Amino acid sequence: MFFPKRNAYGASSIAGNEEKLEALQNEFDNVKKKLDDDLGEAASLEKKVKVRTLGYEMRAKEVIGEKLRKLSSSWTLLKKNLSASVLCRSKNNSQPHTR
Repeated sequence: MFFPKRNAYGASSIAGNEEKLEALQNEFDNVKKKLDDDLGEAASLEKKVKVRTLGYEMRAKEVIGEKLRKLSSSWTLLKKNLSASVLCRSKNNSQPHTR
């Protein structure tokens, strides 16, 4: 355990409660500082990723929208063809068979 008063490492079994508390507070402060630094770095990296991938995201949305519009128009055309085919069959079935 690092003891800031002594500026040295030592066994916690020979240190007093006050020194242990001080060492733990020091360690907590170090970890908190490191966490804050990492958080800032992560935010910076997130911004960079957003900037670099924004064009790809926009293009993907355009392509997906385009594909959905084509799919929708194909679906509409298919429904029209199916309903015309059903009507044609029903007309053919309703006419008497002549041989």
